[in-house]
Amino acid sequence: MQDLKVIARGAGFVFIGFFVSKLLSYFYRVLLARFLGPEELGIFSMGLAVVGIVTVFGAVGLYQGVLHFVAVYESRGEKEKVRGAVLGSLKMQLATSLVAMAAMLLIAEPVAMLAFQQPSLTLVLQLLALTIPLQVITSNFMILTQAFKKIEYKVLVRHIIENLAKLALTFWLVFLGFGAAGASLALALAGAFALAVSFFFIQKKVYRVFSPGEKAVYNWRELFGYSWPLFAVGFFMLIMGNIDTISLGILNTAFNTGIYNVATPTARFLEMPSFAFLSLFLPVATGLYATRKMDDLGKAYKAVTRWIFSLTLPCALFAVLFAREILSIMFGPVYAEGAAALAILSLGFFVFYSLDTVRSMLQPIAKTRLVLYNTIAAAVLNVILNVLLIPSLGIVGAALATTTSYFFWSLLAFFEVYSAIKIHPFSRAYWKPTLASFIAILLFFALKSSIPAIDLFQFPLKVVLLLAFGAAFLAVYAVLFIAFRGLQPEDIEILKAIEAKTGVKAGFARNIIKRFI
Repeated sequence: MQDLKVIARGAGFVFIGFFVSKLLSYFYRVLLARFLGPEELGIFSMGLAVVGIVTVFGAVGLYQGVLHFVAVYESRGEKEKVRGAVLGSLKMQLATSLVAMAAMLLIAEPVAMLAFQQPSLTLVLQLLALTIPLQVITSNFMILTQAFKKIEYKVLVRHIIENLAKLALTFWLVFLGFGAAGASLALALAGAFALAVSFFFIQKKVYRVFSPGEKAVYNWRELFGYSWPLFAVGFFMLIMGNIDTISLGILNTAFNTGIYNVATPTARFLEMPSFAFLSLFLPVATGLYATRKMDDLGKAYKAVTRWIFSLTLPCALFAVLFAREILSIMFGPVYAEGAAALAILSLGFFVFYSLDTVRSMLQPIAKTRLVLYNTIAAAVLNVILNVLLIPSLGIVGAALATTTSYFFWSLLAFFEVYSAIKIHPFSRAYWKPTLASFIAILLFFALKSSIPAIDLFQFPLKVVLLLAFGAAFLAVYAVLFIAFRGLQPEDIEILKAIEAKTGVKAGFARNIIKRFI
């Protein structure tokens, strides 16, 4: 029970931190878009994408290995091996991240000139290269907070302190006119600050990394042998997240790359419902499968997927209908050119995040090797589609490539899970949130067509109007959803199972369900 309370408390911290981080990251993107303009934002985004991939090589996949072996050795009381895992990973990652930084500094100019034909990208890549060891070691410290069950320090440092430092430094340097180079330098300075703060918390509050006289037993082969397959998964997932930006930079223009890189983070807000539920669903699903309670597993699988679907669909449709207004109001009128890309990405991410439970089910049923194969297949498809579609369709082509490859990724997992356990997450109950969403969006389409465009109003009135439209749309959807009795009797039982497994009390939610089923 004590472990479950730790998990539940940690899940709450993580969710709050994730939500705050998401907002701060979005404000950061708004700041960059408005001060840099599409072309410089595009150059900066290219730099982030390239250096992000090189950083993965600097980390060599050791994060999950540290998390695994620290937990294992701690449970056995093998303190010397715990210290060996901690220090061994830090030593290895310090060496590999410095090599990765040096390599990035050497290839910065050839990459900028030959691949992207952007001379100004050279300085951006060189400055961002400085962040590689900073990010790698800070991330290692953050993994230690998880391993030692002090995840609140990860939330504080990574999600809040680092993001605030990044915002403040970027505003200062970009406002002074240093452009994309200033934004790159701000990331390096924020990374150095985050590293210093994280080291303080680790050393004082979590685990004394540097403690002279204490013996360490190293097991390099075991640590690296466990970690390298996870490095492959992380690498191909990063390819999935960055290949559209890199492809646009090579095959299209920096201007369009900048436009695309405000549409993507906007569409990724659809991740919120999935993130909230998956942290609770996974331990429940794992326990039910381990005890072979397949009927209960099927009910939980269907219910949680339907909950995510019911929350994500209306948000995706709103993003499609108001795509132009969202980009114009938040980032500036020039970014309205990304409306079509935002609409496509919103629909694509709606499908992807609604089926997060499907892809996640491969873990409880012990099909983790398929996770790697699926990620590789989706990444390869994404690269091929980007090469084929971007030259003729630009940012719309990049959005179609991402949407198609993400759908393919989810489809693979669906058939694999169904083949393994003969359970799927769909039911007739899906028509209720679907009908409620489409009625709401038709009403607001009619309303939008009969009034002046809200992005024509003065700031900040147009921001208030956009938020008001969003709140009103969700309220109409909620009323329709309840009127169609979208909540199901089995939802109460699923909430009880989650409460029992995680310790998170959901009495308020259960009372609402009882009232409206």
